[in-house]
Amino acid sequence: MNSNVKQKMPLSDEQIAHIHRIIEQNQSRVSVLNLDGRSVVVKCEQPQRKQYGYLMLRWLAGVLRLPVLNPVAFHGGADAQAVEVRRLTQLRAAGVSVPEVLHVANGWFAMSSVGHSSIDAQLRKSDDALTYWEKGLAAILDVHQKGQNLSQVFARNMMWHDDDIVFIDFEDDPALTLGVVHAQARDWLFYVFSSMWLLEVSPSQAAAIMMTYLKQDDLAVQATVKKSCGTLAWLRFLPSKRKPWGRDVVAAQGAGAILHELQKLQ
Repeated sequence: MNSNVKQKMPLSDEQIAHIHRIIEQNQSRVSVLNLDGRSVVVKCEQPQRKQYGYLMLRWLAGVLRLPVLNPVAFHGGADAQAVEVRRLTQLRAAGVSVPEVLHVANGWFAMSSVGHSSIDAQLRKSDDALTYWEKGLAAILDVHQKGQNLSQVFARNMMWHDDDIVFIDFEDDPALTLGVVHAQARDWLFYVFSSMWLLEVSPSQAAAIMMTYLKQDDLAVQATVKKSCGTLAWLRFLPSKRKPWGRDVVAAQGAGAILHELQKLQ
């Protein structure tokens, strides 16, 4: 949420040549390199892939006729790289905390590193998990108040870096398909689906905290989230134990529980 985004020095010709050599040698899709004491992330293009992690959301969107949950198509290759570079540039210009694009080349681009500690990790290991969860809510609201939307707003894509939340992974742009209002409502829902099951607090307590931020968002976004709450509240009746049901079912149950409480407050 840092509005005073500092610009980093561009990569030198020698550093770019070094990156080319590394890519040719290891063929890794994402590499974190130390370039003269500077940590840089190099992300290579990848072909279109099946999004297995979105199967639950895709199923829910179809059955419940709730398009706000529908995963946005990922095209892969140069198209996905172009989208990510464009979104990172736009969001950074708007004052949103995202990695800085340092260099764009055919087949790859380089961006500033934002470390390895995600909000997901903080929720799993921190004694102050609820505080980190609330920081996530505040960060999402800040993005929306800047007139922007995010993409895959899962807790694992929200990095805790330099006492700030930095968003990553922008290979799709939901606003192009859903419109900004639905894309922003989707931000809230995706965060809830990815994080609530990790919290050891009551759904009512979590809902009360979330409501303090949601009520500051655009009224149309609030209305879209409210509609989603009414449609998805039944998910609270799903099993709450991970074994043998798996993470997706437990995540959906946790989301349903907080959404059920949230609709009482709207």
